[in-house]
Amino acid sequence: MFKLTELKDKQPHLQEHQWPPLPRFKSTPEDIREFLSLPRSLQKSSLAEVRDTPAYDEFINTKLAYISGYLFSYCDGPLHQAVDEDLEYEIQRMKLSVESEVLDHWLSSANREYPFKDSAECADYLQHLTFDNPGINHPLFDFLRNDANEVTFKYFLRNEVCRNEVVDDEVAVMTTGIQGAMKAAVCSNLWDEVGQGNLGKFHTYWLRELVEDYSDWHSLIRYRAEERPWFTMITTNVFNILLTRPGLKFRRYGWFLLNEGWVSPHFTKVLYGMDRVGLCRKGQQIYFKAHESIDPRHTVELIESIRYQRPTLSDKQMSEIACGAHMSLEASLKQYDAMLNYLVAINDGKIVHKN
Repeated sequence: MFKLTELKDKQPHLQEHQWPPLPRFKSTPEDIREFLSLPRSLQKSSLAEVRDTPAYDEFINTKLAYISGYLFSYCDGPLHQAVDEDLEYEIQRMKLSVESEVLDHWLSSANREYPFKDSAECADYLQHLTFDNPGINHPLFDFLRNDANEVTFKYFLRNEVCRNEVVDDEVAVMTTGIQGAMKAAVCSNLWDEVGQGNLGKFHTYWLRELVEDYSDWHSLIRYRAEERPWFTMITTNVFNILLTRPGLKFRRYGWFLLNEGWVSPHFTKVLYGMDRVGLCRKGQQIYFKAHESIDPRHTVELIESIRYQRPTLSDKQMSEIACGAHMSLEASLKQYDAMLNYLVAINDGKIVHKN
């Protein structure tokens, strides 16, 4: 229960910090400004021109990241506490063009159908996929467990903060457009995300504790503004497509389900690595330890709610849920591959950051 009486005298002290810890928006980058000005046909042809080049992934994701900043309207977004009809029209045009490129070309899993005879078969399939897929044992997490040094861990942990800092926003959006058991499962997750009404137990508050333990409030913001690589935002960018396109609402359920399933095995390896390099304080580990036990329960809830959803799911709805799970896997593998290369380079001294 949310206790109003505690707001006056018992707010946790880290609540005073700006959250998320973001750099303030300065101006629209020149390449995005040029893309925004193009008619739809030329936006499409520009995307097609880079499709088979090394620049393709970055070309897409820098634009999606700009769109994400706009959608969530924190201080890093182009219209933070502001309204500009002309600019918003152009952003929405760009959004549709770039998202179509992702759905039609960049992620091959987005174009497949997944037939099931009934919701029980769909739930069984997702249960198997969730606990047996290439993302669970990705070498990124073995590297963190066995080889990453303390400096490398700092940059991994920074990006974990960035990746998870608005999960409560994302789950809140997921509650729209679904009903019944599936809505109950998502709301169960959201209630935990917001600490069951206790500010100090918000999952994002545990991330505040991690930033505080590193005394990283200002350096993290500078890192994001000056040095954070574009590929660390892939999963956020693609998930936001599913969160903001009404016709894809069942895909976002499958996306989130798969992500919940591998949190615990990933974090077990992360915690082992943190212990190995001496990152053992409560503020450093609380987020990861809590999710080791919380997320397996949420994964079961999300899967079983498909099995017992009433009215039963249609063929199209079941296929869309499975499609979202496969999109999550494909996008996550792209991000994990790039993150592993990045962190290995930091570990070997080939990348040295200022912040």
